[in-house]
Amino acid sequence: MIEEHERVADALERGDAATALLAMDFHLDGLQLSLPEIRARNPDYFTPE
Repeated sequence: MIEEHERVADALERGDAATALLAMDFHLDGLQLSLPEIRARNPDYFTPE
């Protein structure tokens, strides 16, 4: 996850919006897939639905 953040930040620092967008899309897609597990392991991080 840290590497994904670094890819986004690096692209933004270079002014490469297209690469930053792709990196952010990749990151958010992965987050959507892992969110149920993260929520189950860390219920205190979330508010009730």
